[in-house]
Parts: sequence; C-alpha cells; structure tokens
Amino acid sequence: MNYARHGHSCCTILDRYIIVSGSRKEVNNAANRVELYDAQIDEWLELPRNKEGRHYHSSCHFNHKFVFVFGGIQNSNKKYSASIEKFQFDLDNLSSKNWERVNISKSMMQSQITARQGAGMCQIGPEEIVIVGGFNGKFLNDYYTLNYDTETGEPKKVFKAENLSMSGTFTLFPF
Repeated sequence: MNYARHGHSCCTILDRYIIVSGSRKEVNNAANRVELYDAQIDEWLELPRNKEGRHYHSSCHFNHKFVFVFGGIQNSNKKYSASIEKFQFDLDNLSSKNWERVNISKSMMQSQITARQGAGMCQIGPEEIVIVGGFNGKFLNDYYTLNYDTETGEPKKVFKAENLSMSGTFTLFPF
C-alpha cells in the first residue's frame, strides 16, 4: 500500500484485485484515498478518491462490476454514517470513473438503514447485497438487503430482513 491505514476496508474483485478504502489515520488524506492491488503484477494503483472520508466501514464487490462502501465513521465530523458510495470497476478506464453516492429514495425503503460502524457487507445473490450488524452506540443484530440493478448498480429496493436465509436468492447463489 502507498498510504498507512487503520480502520480501513478491503474487498476482492475477479480473484486478482484487492481494493482498499478509508482510514482512521488522517495522514496524506488516506481516509478518502482508494487503492487497488493487482496480485498478478504485484503493483498498487491509486483509484479516484471517494466522496466521504471514513473508517470502520464496510465494502464489497457486486458482480465484479461495482464496488460499494457503506457506513463507518465520517472522518470530517466523527459521526456514524449510513451513506453508500459505488465505483464502477472498469479495468480499461480505472481513472476515468468516479465514486458516486447511492441515493435511495423513500419509496425503495421498507425500513431506513441506520448509521453504523463495523457492519458486515457482502453480495448474497445476483442482485442482492446484505448489510449485517454493526455498532452505533449499541451493538446491532439487524440485517438489510439491498436489491440492485445488475447493469447500472442503481438500487431498486431496500428491506429489513427478519430471516437472512429467506431474503431472496441467498440459498441459490453459487459461491
């Protein structure tokens, strides 16, 4: 890595790349910096900076086409965050893409996602990402499933799952 980090998040793409985002450490603006490690050539590349510097957040890939980051603690004001950002992963144009805030309208939500740090986040189906647990002054045991368009990465629906095994295609997704 080119920047020292603490409280960062990592996710993999295509069994070749590791994307590292965020940091509690404020040196060199590391909280907003995102780096990509290419395991085949053993090289770190800097990606465009994300919109919100954060730490203790979550990240995951979505169909190896998008990277999402969620929540954490905002470095600017030290408050818990519920924001989601996405980056379209295009190996041919890594520097031409920018991070975008994901806007979830009230009509898409069954339940408001509460701000938190330390949540788990992963893809559980062809169109679904789950956010699990975390902490926001108390330990959380809730689950949120976010349904996304596979081509645009735009959200379609958010719902609070009562039973994770019944939240769509989780049991059918081939790992």
